[in-house]
Amino acid sequence: VPPVNFRCGFLRDKDGEYIPAAVCFRSELGLNPSYSDANMFLGQTLRNLGQEQQAIVHLRKAIALDKRSELAYRALVAALGEKGDLNGAVEILRMAEKEFPTDPSFPGQLASVLTRLNREEEALKEQEKFRVLKQLARGREKPVETKR
Repeated sequence: VPPVNFRCGFLRDKDGEYIPAAVCFRSELGLNPSYSDANMFLGQTLRNLGQEQQAIVHLRKAIALDKRSELAYRALVAALGEKGDLNGAVEILRMAEKEFPTDPSFPGQLASVLTRLNREEEALKEQEKFRVLKQLARGREKPVETKR
């Protein structure tokens, strides 16, 4: 069960009350600084408040505390992109690809960022990886059985 301050922050954030949400998440981190989700959600809340630089610090910490947090990678890439740090976004997407090698969304996103950086050859490789992983994912999906 998530701690009270974290839940308070989550609910406030969900209601669009970003300043009180940030207060709750900061309170949680004061008690439990190694709580990855509190860092991640504080980072998201700070992004919503337009405080990208502070958001990036907390999102990086969330990943350092939990390398398996897909949401933290996605949020950090978005924050870096908003700040215009496309090379930083590439670095994080490459880390995410290593952690989640079968997830097609990371190479898909990486292809897009590389294209924006005019790194066409690398972008084409990532697009191909995206296509292959997407096909593999479809093959893993089990068809829904219907009763007759």
